Amino acid sequence: MRKLSETTGAADAGRLVDALLVAGVDSEVREPFTVWVRDDDDMPRAAQVLAELRPGVAAPEVTRAAAELRRQREQRDARAGRRMVHAA
Repeated sequence: MRKLSETTGAADAGRLVDALLVAGVDSEVREPFTVWVRDDDDMPRAAQVLAELRPGVAAPEVTRAAAELRRQREQRDARAGRRMVHAA
């Protein structure tokens, strides 16, 4: 995991994480509003997304796409959880 950027607030951090997710880069926000990329191999792509992002400018289409990707991931994880067999 590597630090990508410190943002000015929760809204900018959320927009960056959404844009990264849509670009196929897993990331997370750690306090105070610092965005970290989970896989070091994704850093070049993450840097490109960061360079293209305009702070303070909402991108509703990116927010919707990220929400849909999260929903799909949750459904996939729920299905995978039902297929797991727990041995005692």
